[in-house]
Amino acid sequence: RNIKLLVEDNRTDPKEAISALNRLLLENPKAFLTLGSSISLSLQPIITEKQIPTLTVAANSDTAKGFMIQNNVTSDDYVNLIAEEILAKNVKKVGLILRNDDFGKALGESLVGKIKNKVEIAEELVSPDESDFRTPITKIKSKNPDVVFVAHTGKKLGLLISQIRNLMGNILIYSEIEVSYPEVKEAAGASYYNIKYADLNVDYNRPDLKAFKEKYVAKFNKEPSLDSILAYNEMLMLSNCLGYEKGDLLNCLFKTNVNGLTGPLSILNNRIDYSKSMVMKEIK
Repeated sequence: RNIKLLVEDNRTDPKEAISALNRLLLENPKAFLTLGSSISLSLQPIITEKQIPTLTVAANSDTAKGFMIQNNVTSDDYVNLIAEEILAKNVKKVGLILRNDDFGKALGESLVGKIKNKVEIAEELVSPDESDFRTPITKIKSKNPDVVFVAHTGKKLGLLISQIRNLMGNILIYSEIEVSYPEVKEAAGASYYNIKYADLNVDYNRPDLKAFKEKYVAKFNKEPSLDSILAYNEMLMLSNCLGYEKGDLLNCLFKTNVNGLTGPLSILNNRIDYSKSMVMKEIK
């Protein structure tokens, strides 16, 4: 199928995004693709009014409603396998150290919701600006947890891991995808081991992903990002439904099941469901 793709630059600005959307509406598109939470939320009223299905790579769960479908890994996706492993291992106590913002709280709430009443939980929140984590780590250590789960980003996540090692030794650390980033590894230094996290099953040794990567590099002269993989997944789903319009197209998407670059995909509660695409990874 040949698909006509019209592109407008929103300049990462909600007002520009609305102007860009209005220009595209003159072409009578069947669907929209967009990126970013603030951009998507600014477009939602018009999307709803015009009843044009829209897929967005966005983190904010409020994007998943009406004619807008969220295309991103959720907090639940990142902690499901971790919760399953904690329960399977009969862990008695879990220590949580979470960045005190929507990011950290969402991950913490998701994990706690899956293991509460079965595991004793000790939790400490840390400021996004904090770099010395010794006090919250000491409080968690006093509870004698069997494992810890940490949620932070960038260099500060690496520092948090390093300080946990200094105070709690070789304890198993669970985290999320941020822990695999180079700046985290660099900041953690020799403490970067015995860490587990859940991630999308992106293995470039698989024939389909290998072919995708080769074509992507040939066209753009750089490695594909996670956003590019998610966007490819949504195009696979959308291509099955372009014979329809408006509500019929949306209903088609809701019923579509495809094998994407990350595994089996379908839409659940206005979100592309990545729960079957996650695997546990280990930093030894």
